[in-house]
Amino acid sequence: MKITVGTTIESSIEKVKQNFNKELFLALTPPWIKMELLRYDGNQVGDEIHLELQFPFKKFSWVSLIVDYQENPLEISFIDVGKVLPPFLKSWHHLHIIRRLNEKQTLLIDDVTFEAIRPELNPLLWPGIYTMLAYRKLIYPKYCIK
Repeated sequence: MKITVGTTIESSIEKVKQNFNKELFLALTPPWIKMELLRYDGNQVGDEIHLELQFPFKKFSWVSLIVDYQENPLEISFIDVGKVLPPFLKSWHHLHIIRRLNEKQTLLIDDVTFEAIRPELNPLLWPGIYTMLAYRKLIYPKYCIK
């Protein structure tokens, strides 16, 4: 399944790039998700992000690997793919796009493609993943304009 959420903010692409870091990553996690960040390398090819998701009944590991990074004056993009996922997910592909709209505005796009361990679970996971991505609309303006 695919989910795409875009957020336009009043900030230059340079400021957004500068603030796309560990602090922002932590802020992007909604308060209803219990998560511990174990490792954050960054957004370049080969970088890894290691998480521990804490559910009431069990903890699950999540490891994402940055497999692509592209940058030009108009757009920055990178892709993280899930290498170790919670047992209910079969695959995770997250394309991050940071696009210059003009000197003072930037569009941030989160484009996620995921697959549940069983196809009939995809529609059940979709609302939770969408809500998690939509939450970013509140956070990006606060952290990407510093």
